[in-house]
Amino acid sequence: MKSRRSSGTWKPGMQHPNARLTEDDIREIRRLYFSDQKITQQQIADRFSVSQAHIGKILNGIRWTCVEDER
Repeated sequence: MKSRRSSGTWKPGMQHPNARLTEDDIREIRRLYFSDQKITQQQIADRFSVSQAHIGKILNGIRWTCVEDER
């Protein structure tokens, strides 16, 4: 049995119909967290109306891997 990703039916990032974030949001999330401002994952999650767990997965490279940083 093929996975949705290997069969081509998986929609990554903004192509997914339930996506709440944009690629620009992902870059902003990473920029905020890795800046010198000491912003917590929860503060970022509140700002973008998603869970802290989702922010953690973005920052750890588990979600939204299709978005490259502008570093």
